[in-house]
Amino acid sequence: SGGVDRRAGRGSAFGVNRVPMEPGFGAHLRAAAAIVVPTALANALEYLPVCFAVAIVGHQSTTQQSAERIACELDALTLARAFFNIVAGAPGFGVITALRTLCPQAVGAGRPRQCALALQRAVAINCLLILPLVVPLLFFSERLLLLTGQPAEVAALAKPYCLRLLPSNFGVTGLSAVQRVYQAHGLNWANFAIAAVVCAIAPVLQYGLVHWAGLGYLGAAWAAGALSLLYLGLLVPTLCALGHGYVFRPLPLSIVLERKGMNQYLRLMVPGMLVCM
Repeated sequence: SGGVDRRAGRGSAFGVNRVPMEPGFGAHLRAAAAIVVPTALANALEYLPVCFAVAIVGHQSTTQQSAERIACELDALTLARAFFNIVAGAPGFGVITALRTLCPQAVGAGRPRQCALALQRAVAINCLLILPLVVPLLFFSERLLLLTGQPAEVAALAKPYCLRLLPSNFGVTGLSAVQRVYQAHGLNWANFAIAAVVCAIAPVLQYGLVHWAGLGYLGAAWAAGALSLLYLGLLVPTLCALGHGYVFRPLPLSIVLERKGMNQYLRLMVPGMLVCM
């Protein structure tokens, strides 16, 4: 009655428009899986090289140095990694937490310039606020580790490893920021493909630096920096090739560092940083 075909949800000849149907649970599940699956797989591939490094350092030849020395280097590697993640990795990840909100909002609203602005603000904050604090902490890592009761020999070996991880701070923070742009544009499988390439290269590079180049356990630290910069170096041109290179066009510093915009970014960033810490 009333000219409406209730069975089909359509109007009759009287011109009542079709009522749009809400997406079902299956559609929501598929949409979520399209984000979750490639992102989870890529995250797993990102962390695998750390496991490779431990295994490769642990398999150094005992003919060149004692088993006790190798065990001490393994302790130093894991201790340095933990220290670095706390003093450098966590603040760096905290800075980019705001991008999880700002980049999708900007892309969804059809305002790509705001996405570029958010990315460049994250880079500026990391360079101006985080790095000046991180670098001294890494230089004094041995003293700080001794204050926490770590063995002197392990702390002494951990310091040079921490310092050689510094390039990876640029790489990991940078690639994580660019990944937020990938996610905002729905390019999660592209990011996964790049993660797979880097993960495949990782054990070869690590083994080469640790064993063939004779750098020992410090070779694993150099490899970590090289791999993170390689990852970033693949993300950037791929994003440009996919038509989203606009985020890398430098905006005027007066706009990037504009007070109101920076305050807005910091309000979003601080809670995320506290969670990361």
